Amino acid sequence: MGIFSEALAQSAGQDHCGENPQSRKPMKALRRFFSMAEGQVFLFGIMLLLVTLLVVLLQWFADRSTLPRVFLQVTTELFLGREPGIAQGITSGLSPLFVFFLSSMQDIITVCLMFSLIWSLLLHWRGSDNWFGRIIDRLESAAEKGRGLVKKYKMAGLYLFMLIPFIVNGPMIGALLGKAMRIKTWPIIVTVICAQITAAAAWTLAWNSLHGVLALLHPAVPYVFTGCFILIIAVILGWGKIREVVKEVRHHRSRKRGLQ
Repeated sequence: MGIFSEALAQSAGQDHCGENPQSRKPMKALRRFFSMAEGQVFLFGIMLLLVTLLVVLLQWFADRSTLPRVFLQVTTELFLGREPGIAQGITSGLSPLFVFFLSSMQDIITVCLMFSLIWSLLLHWRGSDNWFGRIIDRLESAAEKGRGLVKKYKMAGLYLFMLIPFIVNGPMIGALLGKAMRIKTWPIIVTVICAQITAAAAWTLAWNSLHGVLALLHPAVPYVFTGCFILIIAVILGWGKIREVVKEVRHHRSRKRGLQ
């Protein structure tokens, strides 16, 4: 049994035993949610989102060319990951401090807003033989890589796991792994925040230094290098997605033939 399956089976049993029919009412369920750590984390994410939007707005007032560059960094990080996102931000001319701020806030806000929802979906869809069920399987497979580290070192292990570059160990995977290993919600979020700040700072410093060195060769070199780097990451991830789609289509066809 995988790490999510074990934790979710126990959670499901506890939720079922303690289920209160009154909690099914929307308002009571909402109040109950916001009284829990997960609801407080969600509100914290809303607050961080508002602060981030305010900072971006102030930056836009100072420099009207900010928004397109912010959009490029955010979308690049959203689809390709932190490393290409930071590379895009630095190369587009955003200040390193602002690039660091955007990268760290993007990951932290995503976890705060989506953590409880994703965990609930895992609880609902675990073991399902459908597209979402297989996504859960891939998440579980990624989280399994850090199981030993977290089991041995707890939050320190979770922190170290999320710092490993170029593997599927993003903040959401880390948060779900921490939840599966029965770490409390707020310690998970604090660990995620520390890991994201550390990783964003390290990559921003590294890429800013590399950008400066490459610019000494020729002003165009940093742009070419960044473009090639982003293209390589996009091709690797795109090929992986194509393989997943092909596998899904084959699985669907085999099921369809089995039902005939």
